[in-house]
Amino acid sequence: MSGIAKLGVVVAALGALALGTGWYLLNSSALEMPLEELEAKYKLPESKWIDLDGIRVHYVDQSPANVTDPPVVVLSHASFMSLRSWDSLAAALLAKGWRVIRFDYLNAGLTSYDGKGINDMGRNVMILTELPGKLGVTRFDLVGTSSGGQVAFMFAGQHPERVKRFVLINSGGMPRTAQSNPNRARGSWLDQYVNARYRSVGQWQKDLGGNMPSLKPVPADLVQLVYDMNRRAGGRPVAAAYLRNFKTGDTATYLAAVKAPTMILQGMSNPTLVHTEAEVQSYWMTGAPSMIRKYPKLGHYPYMESPDEVATDVIAFLSGQYDGELRQKEFRQPGQVQTDRGEQAQQQPRPGQGDLAAQRLLERPAGQRQVLPQAGVTDPAAGQLPRQPPPGRALHPGQAVAAAGPTRRRRSASDRRDHRAYPQRGGGRGVVVGVEMGQLHQRRRGGRR
Repeated sequence: MSGIAKLGVVVAALGALALGTGWYLLNSSALEMPLEELEAKYKLPESKWIDLDGIRVHYVDQSPANVTDPPVVVLSHASFMSLRSWDSLAAALLAKGWRVIRFDYLNAGLTSYDGKGINDMGRNVMILTELPGKLGVTRFDLVGTSSGGQVAFMFAGQHPERVKRFVLINSGGMPRTAQSNPNRARGSWLDQYVNARYRSVGQWQKDLGGNMPSLKPVPADLVQLVYDMNRRAGGRPVAAAYLRNFKTGDTATYLAAVKAPTMILQGMSNPTLVHTEAEVQSYWMTGAPSMIRKYPKLGHYPYMESPDEVATDVIAFLSGQYDGELRQKEFRQPGQVQTDRGEQAQQQPRPGQGDLAAQRLLERPAGQRQVLPQAGVTDPAAGQLPRQPPPGRALHPGQAVAAAGPTRRRRSASDRRDHRAYPQRGGGRGVVVGVEMGQLHQRRRGGRR
């Protein structure tokens, strides 16, 4: 055998060995971290655990010094995160006199796996429902983000009497298309195979950096914490089961049942969710006064990306300083519509017309600062009457109703992504509208602007 042939055999053998080693590492527990090691490394001095229906829940309950009967705020974290993601906001709230309760959801942080093997979002709603009561708290302020926002609005819709004030930060739980699903498959088949089994520190650095675009570099200790928390021993099968069991549910019904004054925060540089979902969430919250604030340069985790900025807004809202910006919506009875002259007219509902589509909403601007117009509502302060959606047609996420005429404006990459993620229903040259920082712009499918 020639020298070249021998070299080829050696290279092939080494390649096979490398592939075999990689396959073994990806499919074994060699790269995982036992829960006991995670607890030893990441528990806080205030860490406690409680058993809730077969789940050992890790939580932290902190009260401000020298404050009698402080207001209580509960923090509901995002997927892949833990109660540690709230460290900065919790410290800011504590310093301003709030008692802060935060915890790790099922399979996250230092909370155990589901002892009953149910593994669905209902179990997280159960944790949010039960834990504050076990700590002697009946009514509280609530802050939720991403998938933790969905858990929070499901709870707030089921138990509206228990929520005093409500903050949603880049909340998940909206209806999805294949293009807007944050859990959609990405990359090549090899990327998908590897990421389903293991994400390296470098991959987490990339993912977190993409979701916090203004924070450069992402702190190494945050990357390490997220990396470690997401390689817990035994986590892959339960995470896969949770994802299989995930259902968005009837988001509009949950949001309509919320009664607490609500602030909706969105990062406009968010690659995970479309920022115009804030308008849809507010539109669907027909039982609660709401307001919207957006951060042009921030992404999916603004409370970690720019903690002082977000804490300022959250504290101001929970303190009542933003109440002048809240807009209260009212139901119109099915069959009553708002005409262009602002008069009520009776109209027979069309067959199949849903409650939300049949009801027309009126706004009462309560403050001096004009906020983003919402779809299909009269804004007397702006002196305009946005066009109503066609009767019998519900608002689709990512759409709003255009104000009078388009603005001449170059479409951004974010606009194009929003257009792809939330296409106009039906045929023809339908209007799709993006809402950005108080400016409505209009674009038409199938034609030039």
